[in-house]
Amino acid sequence: MLILTRKCNESIRIGDDVTITVMRIEPGQARIGIDAPRGLPVHREEIYKRIKEEQGAIVPPTEEALHNMAQDMKRGRRAEEERASATERSRHDSRDED
Repeated sequence: MLILTRKCNESIRIGDDVTITVMRIEPGQARIGIDAPRGLPVHREEIYKRIKEEQGAIVPPTEEALHNMAQDMKRGRRAEEERASATERSRHDSRDED
């Protein structure tokens, strides 16, 4: 980490596009101004962390969604069983014809 000392109204440049200026210094707090291109996101650390957490968060399904999935699975299982039974009957019927 680079550590620099600046007085009020002094600036730090980052590349060609970003300027950070110390606007005011108070006990326990410094007010800074940031001049950056509009497309470059600039956030306080706690806001940045919250954004990243929300982007990576997995939203748990609602109880209704879980119920609907269970119903769909039951319907799918029944349909699969019916198809298997029909296939078995068809095989059995074709053997009887021979």
